[in-house]
Amino acid sequence: MEQGGGEIMVVGQSNVVSSDIQVSQPASVYIDTCSLINLLTGPKANFLIANLEFWILNNKIQLFTCKVIVEEWNIQKEKHRDAFRQSLQAKYSHTHEVAKIENLTVPKNLQPNTEVYDKLIGRIDDLLKGAVLLEVTKDAKARGAERFVVPRKAPFHNKADSMNDAFIIFTALEYFHRLNQSFIFISDNKGEFASVDDKERRIHPELIEDFPGVEVEYYRDIGWAISDLRKRLGISLTQEESAVTIEVKEPLIKISLDRSQHLLDQLAQYMHIMHQDIVYVPPMFIVNQYPFRIGNQHSSGYGHFNAETSNEKLLDLFVQLSVDQDGAPLPHALQDVFPEVVDAVGKSKEVLRLLTRDLIFSISNNRGGKRISTRFTGDRNTCHCPICEFRRFNFVDALKQLADEPVNEQQYLQLAYANYLCGNYMAATRILQRALPLLKDKNLNTSAFISEFNLSKLGIFLFNSYFKDKDIEQLANLLMAINPAERMPNYAAPHNREVLEYLSEDNFLKSTKEKAHELHYKLLDNYFHSLSGGFSSNTYVWSLINQLAQIDSFLTDNRIIFNKFNEFSNLADRIFEAMFASHAVKAESGSRLVSFDDWILQRMMLYGTAENLNKYYLRYKIKKLAYEREDDQEGTFVDSLNNFFSGVRELSKAVRKYCELDGDSFWDYYNRLFSNAIVLISITQISPPTLMALIGKVIDFLESEDCIDAENLKRVRSLIVRVGMDLDIELLNRAMWVFVQNRKYLKTGCVESICEIYSTRKLKLSVRDAQLDFIKHAYTKVDAGGILQLHSPLIQICRIVQEESVAQELKAIIRNNLHANFRFEIYYESVIFGIIPYDDSDFEKLLASVLPSAGRQEIKGFLLGRPSDRYDGVNHLLNLVFKIGLDTNAARFDVIRKLSPYYEWLLNMEEFDYGNFDPAWISEYKTRYYFRRIASCTKVREYLESQLKDEVISDLEKQYYSIYIRKPWDVREE
Repeated sequence: MEQGGGEIMVVGQSNVVSSDIQVSQPASVYIDTCSLINLLTGPKANFLIANLEFWILNNKIQLFTCKVIVEEWNIQKEKHRDAFRQSLQAKYSHTHEVAKIENLTVPKNLQPNTEVYDKLIGRIDDLLKGAVLLEVTKDAKARGAERFVVPRKAPFHNKADSMNDAFIIFTALEYFHRLNQSFIFISDNKGEFASVDDKERRIHPELIEDFPGVEVEYYRDIGWAISDLRKRLGISLTQEESAVTIEVKEPLIKISLDRSQHLLDQLAQYMHIMHQDIVYVPPMFIVNQYPFRIGNQHSSGYGHFNAETSNEKLLDLFVQLSVDQDGAPLPHALQDVFPEVVDAVGKSKEVLRLLTRDLIFSISNNRGGKRISTRFTGDRNTCHCPICEFRRFNFVDALKQLADEPVNEQQYLQLAYANYLCGNYMAATRILQRALPLLKDKNLNTSAFISEFNLSKLGIFLFNSYFKDKDIEQLANLLMAINPAERMPNYAAPHNREVLEYLSEDNFLKSTKEKAHELHYKLLDNYFHSLSGGFSSNTYVWSLINQLAQIDSFLTDNRIIFNKFNEFSNLADRIFEAMFASHAVKAESGSRLVSFDDWILQRMMLYGTAENLNKYYLRYKIKKLAYEREDDQEGTFVDSLNNFFSGVRELSKAVRKYCELDGDSFWDYYNRLFSNAIVLISITQISPPTLMALIGKVIDFLESEDCIDAENLKRVRSLIVRVGMDLDIELLNRAMWVFVQNRKYLKTGCVESICEIYSTRKLKLSVRDAQLDFIKHAYTKVDAGGILQLHSPLIQICRIVQEESVAQELKAIIRNNLHANFRFEIYYESVIFGIIPYDDSDFEKLLASVLPSAGRQEIKGFLLGRPSDRYDGVNHLLNLVFKIGLDTNAARFDVIRKLSPYYEWLLNMEEFDYGNFDPAWISEYKTRYYFRRIASCTKVREYLESQLKDEVISDLEKQYYSIYIRKPWDVREE
């Protein structure tokens, strides 16, 4: 069969297994349909398939399949082939559109080429053709039927539609049970097959309860399974290797330990050596040698905050330490458990503390067995160093410590990094230059190398920040000439070589980007799959969180200065988007990120961008981010917000005193944090009392701040819109006067939005004489020609003031302004909000103000995806016309009628030819007056009902429900 063509047929009996066939040496691998699809669509498809082909060729594995899997695959592969072709077609169509706009030359006959995808399908077809084919037995069918009956048992415990899943698993279990053999089962359907306790690596116990003697090694992720097989089989294929046998050697022992000592002593010594002058060691380096790894029989690994080990004695040791899931303190009787170990309690605490710091929260054997908790929070003390205070947003306390004189090597490194965080690049450089010889003298090689690495990065900051200082420019050039990769051999030793290579070659970023991009793709695919009723598997999100935690700890805990901000920001944005997508999956569709904890929200504030956080919130249509607050912990997300919005005046003084370059770098960072904080408060589900207290803090901050620029203050409007309906009147009034009194809010829309909240809640704003003077001063101005100009917020305030005398005075200002200098937008808002009455004698002026000039097209509308024959001014005028109830059949509207069929329909819906109707017109301009006019037309309703009668059209259904059932237009006039 040619690659990419034909069906996998289930007619040949040569592959059908009888009960007397014996399988010996090769590992038995059984792959479910969903994992075959993952194998096809994943970013490493070629690489993963190549390994399976290589192992089969070298008799290292034997693939098994069954009739149900083959039939499902034959259906699904064609669906994915079509989806791939359609996706390419959409991209090519977009390419043509861009080419037209940019005047680029692109072949007109550009068509999707699915050859690569077809070849992948063909290779998986060949894998299945060579697999041992199991027939679904009567017993397997009977077991499925029995378990479907209530109370349902796995695989029906989560959903009833799992009969094929039952056939798949019980066919294999019965076959291998007859042979008394174990097998590897790979399926992404964890909801049906995985244990509740470990959805990544354990089969659900109900599935195997009737099959004693059969060990099922379960993997949810096929990439993980193949990665483990690469380590365990002793033979593997990489992109550079050909299909030859590879000699597997014992890994180099990098650290010599006295194995005659107790294992706890060995472990304590090992952890001390690995951390002798570095705070955080990436766990992949921790687990890659003894005592975690023994020999070459099995490798060790790390994932999901869990270390896998091949050392069973090490597992037994952690069982004896008895650390529970909450990180409770160790028992005082621990010394009795290890009488031969000097200070067993102290060594145990130190080992657990370092493992927890390295993000190793549990340990299991590499066969997927029980996990033993290692997370230790006992004896935890809050650190008040300048870096920790900075990260908790206690900026004043952090800045004050910058003046301290360091007394040891660690304080040198702390102060250098803290100065870098605050934008004091010259101070950070001088401190590291003083620290480097001290570190070398004491053979603190890892810290010395990190210091040289940091100096090379500080050179970039110096060069870009101190433009007029020739001496600093010369210093910057010297520092930028430092090549960390060339310096690395001077500091490398057996215990730190991998860490130094990881840093010097930027592998910490490269590896995280590669894994995060793959997981981002899978999580978004899960989300869109769930929208069409598919079952979502979102445990990938914890792998993603683990990736973020590793790079965050590596950079921050080890005081590493990093300059590739755009790459890191893009990486963080991808991770956060995937979290939003996972959270947006409906609970009934499968596993998901149920809530955001303090750590995640704090990282979003530190590393996110307000624009993207807000975009993902809207894109995935989340009502609020569920927040799981750890009230028993210090430094919660709410604590961080309270710290940030406190003491801004004291902070300004501290910045002037302790920061270089007038604090420009610090204030840039501070403004970004402000925007992130405002967005996160507005989209996170915080308890009402806590939220009100936070809003009070924000308003206090806004009343006194002088450091946030107008662009970032625009974020405040979203906060007011999202929480304003729940604010008490005192907070609402305070917020209003903050916005009125500060001209930075003039073009933010804050006043308009808060006035809308007053109006919706039927509240009135009390305005005293002094406040009225301030309003007039803020929103009116006499121009160079002596004409009084006014700003839109004045109209909004006029509609909500409590005192009639104030309202009349503001109305007089508006009328006088229109008389002297007619402006459509002022007239329009004044009439729409009932400030002045409509005068039909003004119609010609209104019409002349909004009609496009001859031949004019709204190019901005075209670029934004709107039709080119739409005009905002015309739309606003018709909104006013619909409110007033003018006769749109009159001849004076003919000039608008001729603009496009859209306006022809709007002006006479009953007589319009609905053969030329576009349903998208209904929701193009969303106001109560448009919807009220549409709802009054029987022809529109008849059209919608005719379209929905025989076909489900989701967008039309939403419009029909909104206009005729929910009736958002049916509200009492103001």
